[in-house]
Amino acid sequence: MSMTLNPVNEAAFQKAVQSLETLNRAAVFHPTGTGKSCIAWKVVEAHPQTTFFWLVAGAQRLALRQAELTRYNGGTLPGNVRFCDCEKLAAATPEQWVRLGEQTVECHVKNTGRCRELLVPGATVYLERGTNPNRRTAWDLIAADKGGKLINMDAQAPNRVFAEWARERYADVHPEVRYGQSRLDFCLDGQHFVEVKGVTLEQDGRCRFPDAPTERGTRHMHELIRAVEEGYRATAFFVIQMADAEDFSPNDKTDPAFGVALRQAAEAGVEIAAYSCRVTPGSIEMDRPVPVLL
Repeated sequence: MSMTLNPVNEAAFQKAVQSLETLNRAAVFHPTGTGKSCIAWKVVEAHPQTTFFWLVAGAQRLALRQAELTRYNGGTLPGNVRFCDCEKLAAATPEQWVRLGEQTVECHVKNTGRCRELLVPGATVYLERGTNPNRRTAWDLIAADKGGKLINMDAQAPNRVFAEWARERYADVHPEVRYGQSRLDFCLDGQHFVEVKGVTLEQDGRCRFPDAPTERGTRHMHELIRAVEEGYRATAFFVIQMADAEDFSPNDKTDPAFGVALRQAAEAGVEIAAYSCRVTPGSIEMDRPVPVLL
């Protein structure tokens, strides 16, 4: 059911749509009771292929807004709107609220990165029930669908995947090895140190690491340099937690120090490798090498 706005609100609606389509954000500042919800509904109505996350403070106001939108939409809630009580959302930090069937559940995200491009309102995500019955959150979020591309988000998966891959190629695969001031992920055959990093940041097939500044990652690169200088073989191994990756590069925009350290490592003789993975909602395994662009 289309709604007719008064001239002032119609002008605000047109400006909001223009801002959304050019800047991917918009704000409407009107006094209470002047029709902001009507403007928002018109924006929803004008973008049926876009999912909107409608935040409301408090359960009573949330129910009121749902009733209004149902009335505006001719008796049913529009399918592209997700309602959330923002008081509950704030209380959930740093966990994430996820829609599971007809339930909203609180789950643990098994990733310390920011993942802002993955955990967006309306995204399809995949959960795994936790094994500890005493834990506050019963579910783990392990993967997300980004525009049809399935991305594994389990921060522990890259080491498992690498260990399986390495055991087919090396006689001795020893995890968690102390070297210098750090604990490196693997030592292979007693002479080859490997530090594994998981990659979830992707844009148009081009993958980057890290998605948040990582002093620890930079320190690991310097430890690998030291290992080479002392006569060992060393590798920085990037497990890209998705399929169809075109290439890999350091994310200089987010963490220029890591990019500098990675390039220094390559110049010092540290091997830099990146592999994409075959990913399903319940599994991840190494697939193929991808070009590394430094």
